Amino acid sequence: MRTARRVTLVVMPPSLRHVAAVLVTVAIGVTAAAPAYAVGGDVIGGPDLASTGVVVRPLVGATALPPVVAESWVLADLTTGEVLAAKAPHRLGRPASTLKTLTALALLPRLDRATVHTVTDKEARADGGHVGLVPGATYTLWDLWHGLLLPSGNDAAAALANANGGMAATAADMARVATTLQANDTTVRNASGLDADGQLTSAYDLALIARAAMANEDFRALTKAVSYNFPGKPVAEGATRSTYKIYTQNRLLLRRFPGAVGGKTGFTTLAKRTFWGAATRDGHTLAVTMLQIGQPTDTAAKALLTWGFANLGKVTPVGELVDPLPDVALPAPGSSAGGGQGTTASGGTPDSSSTGTGSGWLLWLLGALGIAGATYLALGRRTRSRPATTDHAPAAGAATVLPDAPVLPEVTGLTTPRRATARPAAARTSAVVVSTPGRRVEVTSATAAPDPRPAPASLDQEPVPVPVVVDAPATPRPRPGGNVRVIHPGG
Repeated sequence: MRTARRVTLVVMPPSLRHVAAVLVTVAIGVTAAAPAYAVGGDVIGGPDLASTGVVVRPLVGATALPPVVAESWVLADLTTGEVLAAKAPHRLGRPASTLKTLTALALLPRLDRATVHTVTDKEARADGGHVGLVPGATYTLWDLWHGLLLPSGNDAAAALANANGGMAATAADMARVATTLQANDTTVRNASGLDADGQLTSAYDLALIARAAMANEDFRALTKAVSYNFPGKPVAEGATRSTYKIYTQNRLLLRRFPGAVGGKTGFTTLAKRTFWGAATRDGHTLAVTMLQIGQPTDTAAKALLTWGFANLGKVTPVGELVDPLPDVALPAPGSSAGGGQGTTASGGTPDSSSTGTGSGWLLWLLGALGIAGATYLALGRRTRSRPATTDHAPAAGAATVLPDAPVLPEVTGLTTPRRATARPAAARTSAVVVSTPGRRVEVTSATAAPDPRPAPASLDQEPVPVPVVVDAPATPRPRPGGNVRVIHPGG
């Protein structure tokens, strides 16, 4: 927990500009003195989790943590709720497609998996990676769930959101679940996890979400699936509809990491690689969550999970995954700040006790004065504006899965009555495909070089390693899918 520092302010000669500067300084200083990510004065999960670096408490016999290149991560025991080690667990970052876990957690209890959905043109053209939905074709929601969580199809995300009443209603449902889980670092803007202003989470929140998701029977069945026979294009009445294989992107499953039971990948140009994965051994299910990963995802995840299993009982927990709150009602869609574009999990605003002084009203007053002063300062000088940064299968529905994962304690308070509303049209979007040009590389094996052109912010899948050969013939090679793979339906 952060501690307040005594600050001496020297007021300059009377001038409104100088007074404004002093107010800004006071507001910033008092705000910085308050603990971050606090409810009732405590850091969510425990005071050690306020750390902005690596935190671990080894006992005799513990081994050193492996080096992991990621901006933030959490290694937790989902069985006990203990956080074994972490790095900057509450640091905010973009979730990318790991947010689809929250989408599933919010909507699986609401939507009947046997419901048949007819795909619209706008859903089929959603930004980012696709599972290959065909406009006018019908799919069960169970098909769509596999399309969402295995190849991370954003077309499936759009269809599921509309089946739930639209993107605004879905974002509100997701935010309500985040609030119930005390995932107070998480802000929701859409169901897919594509980069959007203000859409953020933390490694700690991802661990809360992953734990709740792994307690859901349907989610466990979905996340442990390695492949699924997905329906192809519609056919004439009486004919058999073809299928094609879709596969998980979770390399812990694809490469048979011992005990792997599920997880979710993510990748966008701004979020970089994000991931959570879980494995079970000897009665314990461990999960690792990571944001802004700077090395192969499965390498980092395997290293932390292997260390975790080897050091169970050899470390003192640095925190805990808190229990959910009673169900919390959120404002109606569209009533939140930002014109209804998203909803923020509640609980992130400290109350009067979060400062430890009982003077929360003073923080609000100083904050307001600071904003007024900053506005005056901004208007009192000329500045330049900057642009904002911003194989076919015999039958559909058959999945290849790993052995059953242990059932984690059920999370209550996440189910609300199903909403019977019309499905509004989704915003018109377009599919994006970026290819990596072939080139000669003076190595024996490497990952394909990145495209030198700027990539759009809607990319949503992790780049696929492409083998290259020394002195390869200078003839055009087939281009890999780059950062986005669009799967074309069979048939």
